[in-house]
Amino acid sequence: MEDHRLFADWKRVVGASLADVARPLKIERGILWIGVNSAPMANQLLYLKPQLLARIAESYPAVRVRDLRVLHRPQREERA
Repeated sequence: MEDHRLFADWKRVVGASLADVARPLKIERGILWIGVNSAPMANQLLYLKPQLLARIAESYPAVRVRDLRVLHRPQREERA
């Protein structure tokens, strides 16, 4: 249940600018998988990994996230 709260509060956890380009996908075996739409944002999240893990542990102690993995998932262009 805490997983759902983390996902719902994602913008507060990572900030508005990162939340626009990165979204949590799933938590599996203590790993939070995050999808991003650009390689630079993937690098930014990896740089922020220690801070994000600490923030998650503090705000959502029941969610046992021990690591983050970032998947680059480019957004598909809509065709007219």
